[in-house]
Amino acid sequence: MSPVHLVDQRIRELKALRGRIDREIQRLEQGDAGGRLREAEVAALTTRKPLPAPAPHPPSSAELRAWARERGIEVPERGRVRQEIRDLYYQAQREGA
Repeated sequence: MSPVHLVDQRIRELKALRGRIDREIQRLEQGDAGGRLREAEVAALTTRKPLPAPAPHPPSSAELRAWARERGIEVPERGRVRQEIRDLYYQAQREGA
């Protein structure tokens, strides 16, 4: 999943969270004792998942092909680079290779 999609997903999660918090605040202000959150719900509402660090820039097809060839991976001269090659590239970047 690309960093942009992760950010969009996180924004949707935070908007949903904000709605739940607003509803809970409203219930509490109205004195609804039945609306109290359990500890697990509070933890779920307040726990933040760290976003992965974005890549400095996505590699060009030429960079991916050169990287793959240096490692003995066959890639075509033209056309789209297979997702499998992209996945291997990103995995190697995470591992520092």
